[in-house]
Amino acid sequence: LDAIKEALVQTIKENQQRKEQLEKGGNANSETNLVLKTNKLKKNVAEKEMNHLNLVLQHPSFKSNPFATMQEHLRNTFAGQAKEQEAAASKERKEEAIKAQERKEAKKERIRNYKYEKGRKQRRFRR
Repeated sequence: LDAIKEALVQTIKENQQRKEQLEKGGNANSETNLVLKTNKLKKNVAEKEMNHLNLVLQHPSFKSNPFATMQEHLRNTFAGQAKEQEAAASKERKEEAIKAQERKEAKKERIRNYKYEKGRKQRRFRR
């Protein structure tokens, strides 16, 4: 679940960055975000994608079992991302555990100080 959470957070951040970049009038062309502004660019991209699709369709592995080939491709593509997200989630869990321990220690210190002050006040009134 942490990996899914990280992926969603990362996607939201990327979308916000893209929106900001577009609002500033910047060029948003990149591998992950390709904004096609002219028909010529659209035509070039479509041509490249068609060539790529034809190569995929001609591949012997795809011809023999298309579904298994797509599954393998997705596993290979997302394996690296899953490892990165798991590492990030693990790091975040460790940081959260450290923060929780610090909060716990701070609470203990506040309780100790309260008891100490309460005892001092009682001793003052006894005199």
